[in-house]
Amino acid sequence: MPDHEIDLSDIPEITDWSGFKIAPFYRPIWKDFCLKLDEFSLNYLENGLTGGQSLDEAVNRALRAQMYRIRFPVRVQKAGKTILRVQKSPDDIAGLTDFQKKQIEILYGMPVELVASFHEVITREKIEGLGRGVKKDVRLKLDENIIDCFEERLEDGQSLVEALNQALMDHINWVSSPRGAQQEEEPAGKAGDSA
Repeated sequence: MPDHEIDLSDIPEITDWSGFKIAPFYRPIWKDFCLKLDEFSLNYLENGLTGGQSLDEAVNRALRAQMYRIRFPVRVQKAGKTILRVQKSPDDIAGLTDFQKKQIEILYGMPVELVASFHEVITREKIEGLGRGVKKDVRLKLDENIIDCFEERLEDGQSLVEALNQALMDHINWVSSPRGAQQEEEPAGKAGDSA
């Protein structure tokens, strides 16, 4: 049925969505998960991305951001252009919609104001010297939706632990790159993925 045929005589149409929140009562189902985390990723998350949060929250936020980049490459490119614009003109932040701000927050794991204030959010020099290749066993609580998403995308012979480690590294490389979402290449994903 087209919109103009909907009978709204007994219920007024909502036109102002400014006070609404997306899924305010959603609570993820958590799964205990033992992950062999690359020490580089572990230190990076603890030093750069936690912002006072627990390691569980930092890992979930990073994996959710990577999941978002894989599923919505077009939105990632749009968010990247938005960040470039507000970095050049910080006053433009006030003109962003809540949806734009939420996308940027998901992608970078921090508020848009913080992302816009840095041309390099977290530099590689800041984390230079941290161990790479050394694995540590870490027990985490991961969002079941994130686990399901990466389980569906496993390549032949790839374990879930390897896929999650790779996703964390991809997220770290993306956020710590000089231009983040402004890179021309699309996020890593299987052929046929689309927004």
